[in-house]
Amino acid sequence: MFIVSVVNFIKKYSLITLVIALLAGLPATGYAQLCAGSLGDPVVKLDFGAGSAVHAGTLPVGTTSYTYSANDFPNDGSYTIENTTAGSGNVWWSTKDHTGDVGGYMMVVNASTSKTDYFYKTTVKGLCSGTTFEFAAWAANLIRTTDVSPPDLTFTILKTDGVSVLASIHTGSIPVTPGGLVWKQYGTQFTIPVGESDVIVQITNNSPGGIPGNDLVLDDITFRPCGPTVSSNFVVGNSGSSALNACTNNIQTYTLNSTVVNNVYVNPSYQWQVNDGSGWANISGATTTTYSFSQPTVVGTYQYRMVTAEAANIGSASCQVSSNVSTLTVAPSPIANFTIINNNSNCLLNAVDFKDTSIPTSVRISNWNWNFGDGQTSFSPNPSHTFATNGDFNITLTVTNTVGCTSSKTIPIHINAKLAADFDVTTPSCTSVPVTLTDHSSTAEGTIAQWLWTFGDGSPQVTQTSNTPFTHAYVKEGTFDISLEVISAGGCVSDIVKKTVTITGAPVADFILPETCSTDATTAFLNTTTVNGSITGLTYQWDFGDASAGPGNLNTSTLRSPRHAYSHQGTYTATLKVKAPNGCVSNPVVKTFTVNGSITKSEFIISNLANLCAGTPVEIVNTSTVNFGAFTRITLFYDYDNDQTNSETYYKDPPLKTDKQIPADNKYYHTYPAFNSPASKNYHVVMALTAGQTCTAAPNDNVNIKALPIVSLSAPASICQEADPVQITENRNGFLGSAVFSGTGVSSAGIFNPAVAGPGTFKLDYLFTSQTGCTYADSVKITVYPTPTVTMAATTTMLEGTQINITPKVTGDGLTYKWSPTIGISDPAKLSPVFSPTVDTKYILTITTDKGCSASAETNILVLKTPLVPNTFTPNNDGINDTWNIKYLDTYPTAVVEVFNRYGAKVFSSNNYAIPWDGKFNGAVLPFGVYYYVIDTKSGRKQMTGSLTIIK
Repeated sequence: MFIVSVVNFIKKYSLITLVIALLAGLPATGYAQLCAGSLGDPVVKLDFGAGSAVHAGTLPVGTTSYTYSANDFPNDGSYTIENTTAGSGNVWWSTKDHTGDVGGYMMVVNASTSKTDYFYKTTVKGLCSGTTFEFAAWAANLIRTTDVSPPDLTFTILKTDGVSVLASIHTGSIPVTPGGLVWKQYGTQFTIPVGESDVIVQITNNSPGGIPGNDLVLDDITFRPCGPTVSSNFVVGNSGSSALNACTNNIQTYTLNSTVVNNVYVNPSYQWQVNDGSGWANISGATTTTYSFSQPTVVGTYQYRMVTAEAANIGSASCQVSSNVSTLTVAPSPIANFTIINNNSNCLLNAVDFKDTSIPTSVRISNWNWNFGDGQTSFSPNPSHTFATNGDFNITLTVTNTVGCTSSKTIPIHINAKLAADFDVTTPSCTSVPVTLTDHSSTAEGTIAQWLWTFGDGSPQVTQTSNTPFTHAYVKEGTFDISLEVISAGGCVSDIVKKTVTITGAPVADFILPETCSTDATTAFLNTTTVNGSITGLTYQWDFGDASAGPGNLNTSTLRSPRHAYSHQGTYTATLKVKAPNGCVSNPVVKTFTVNGSITKSEFIISNLANLCAGTPVEIVNTSTVNFGAFTRITLFYDYDNDQTNSETYYKDPPLKTDKQIPADNKYYHTYPAFNSPASKNYHVVMALTAGQTCTAAPNDNVNIKALPIVSLSAPASICQEADPVQITENRNGFLGSAVFSGTGVSSAGIFNPAVAGPGTFKLDYLFTSQTGCTYADSVKITVYPTPTVTMAATTTMLEGTQINITPKVTGDGLTYKWSPTIGISDPAKLSPVFSPTVDTKYILTITTDKGCSASAETNILVLKTPLVPNTFTPNNDGINDTWNIKYLDTYPTAVVEVFNRYGAKVFSSNNYAIPWDGKFNGAVLPFGVYYYVIDTKSGRKQMTGSLTIIK
């Protein structure tokens, strides 16, 4: 209690004083005289405290001859307590306290310029009698570069008689550290005589202060018991460890062993201590160098050490020295757990996914060990495993945290047997006969819930919930893979089984309807049916739809292309079925046709015969009739006498998609090739009519076609907007008639005005009508290029002997420039040349675009000549030199002229020297003599000054 009181007293009243005192005795190099054995806890620890203010308070009066300062940079002979030297300027290093604590205080000293015997002296009380102590402190030189008198300190520890020295340390010169401030620890050890517990600490400064010199900082000063070397460790086999981990679910016994080397105590005593975060506490009964204990059950970090001292002093903390610290960390064990993600589909050879859901408590899990019960393991946190056999398995997860604590969890799992998919497909297989699919799939356990069918023809997959046979129709020929995959009620999926089916084409029956009439002996049916382009092996079944048929003229036939005699005109229906060698049967083809009557009228008319020009469609109208039915085929020959290939055939029932249908309105159109010569051409038109094999006719007529006129036009491809109007010329090639032009910027007579049209490309249309009524149309394109623009000031003035630039405003593409005349221009081909004419000159700028379009503008440059100022004139009314005539000043309309007498009085002024001065002031003639003038032309020219003499 006495030692504690001393410590509290020092902290409260003389912390700073003691720091200064101890500084004087620190050695120049640290550690040489520090404790060689083990240390106890500090009996006195001076770290100057901490605070948010930069400076702390003063030291008690009478403990030091130095003056307290609250300045960041105290003067010589002063000190301060602060948490940073950042505000001290660029002479000292900027630093925090020795440990770098936020707000931690340190002592800053600017030594006195005069050396004293000592600058601090105080008594430290309550130390342990007969015990060796280590005294230590941290110090540093604050100077950045040049130090005229570095710190050089001696600290002395004396008995209370003030004479007997227990220890003395001389630091030597503490040098400047140019790379930055460097903290160093200095110290010594001393023994308190038996029967005594107080000492005097005295600090002496061996060198004076200066500018700059002897500026220092110190921090963290301690008195600590010093004794033999004491070490301790946990016993681990044949070795030891200073740090072990323990787990809350695995209580163990641990043994600590301590070794004491060079024991200086006559009657040593030992005590084990534990620190659970609340401070060091003695362990009851643990008073030997070996200590065994059962681990704590509460999670936390536990520190252990052994302290030793003379038996009489073992109860005093100020007398004890301690071993190193051994640490036991008691960690919580993890809680192992996991889930099986796809537990509803645990199937043979399918991957089963496991997810770790273990709770790590407060320590991170670092290892996962999975045992799948089939001899396989994994160390992944979330593994996936495939079982090679079905059955029941126990899955065990063991997790280990970073301190070695483990936990396990076991969950059983059942792996289902694999399904076997199988099926049959029927034959024959053709596009007209659907295939039948029959399932034969099986499973060793459970039931099949779904059948997934894929047919390989692009049709959607079919999912069935039973294995009832079903059919599938293929609409095209080819080889297709049919696939089956089955799924059990538990979600297990079989392998996909595939079988190939070849689909052949079923016959597609078809025939061409006959052309027949009532006078034909028989009607022929043309069969067009094939299978893959072949008719081999095909069989046929015809039904002619003739209710009047009988023996010798049957209503049916098995021939490929049979004939049948219809005895009456009328409408009939014929049916054809075809069977292929593989048994595939076509769909029946049913077609209705007419047995026509005879032709009752044979003629056609040309509706626009009176006005036919080459290139104009000829309209031919069929007015022929039959007494029953209709025409089955009509062929038109447009130039029967000269070219019978110039024809077209139309059908009532076109046999091919490319064949033409007889129009419902009986109108046919044909355009003859255009021609310009001769004036007209004649064509012989024949219409071949067919209603049956024996029912035909061929009416005919002549057509006269007029020639088309042809005209050649000539016009410029491009023109400038500023150009004169141009005439579009035409060559009518001898045709007589009238013509008209139309379009932007063109008159009906073909005069094109670019100024009216404006810039752009214009299509001009032309229409010529010949005397025969035939027309010719054409067009021409003319591009109008825009006229450039140029503007500039109409008049510009300049001083004689100077130069000016004129920059016109222009628009246009690819411009070139030409100034005229070229005299007094730096570059007449430049937009903005330098002008230096000597006389008034009119300049013209012509600009031209890359298309050849041009425009011009002009400007007058007026050259202002230097006024010629006479220095005398004679205002005597003799008609000679009566006024002060200043040549060229009239070209400066804003000029200001002022005249002063010898006394500085203004006798004449003018803001526009339009009337020369007559030498009068206020109407009176001025006396002869010398006057002074100032002329400001207000044109940028320098003011003109000089003397003027009036002569009588």
